[in-house]
Amino acid sequence: MISREKLEKAFRGSVTVGERGQVVIPAEVREEMGIVAGDKLLVFCGPEGPMVALGKLSSLEMAANEIQQVIAHVQDEETDADGEQDDE
Repeated sequence: MISREKLEKAFRGSVTVGERGQVVIPAEVREEMGIVAGDKLLVFCGPEGPMVALGKLSSLEMAANEIQQVIAHVQDEETDADGEQDDE
């Protein structure tokens, strides 16, 4: 469960959905996150309820790359460990 402090730190305000389904991301959030006109954002729906989260594509690509590197490192360690067990 997320702590109240983390939730309060993450909360950036509220927005209203317009007639065409559009929302305006507050300027301070756009500045903080480096979001500029033309940036591609990915939209995620909450897996356990009515929630929408946005992620800047370039940031998600960098995170995915870092995760892939960690996975490769762990797989290499497992391969090395399996090789050591076979040698015994």
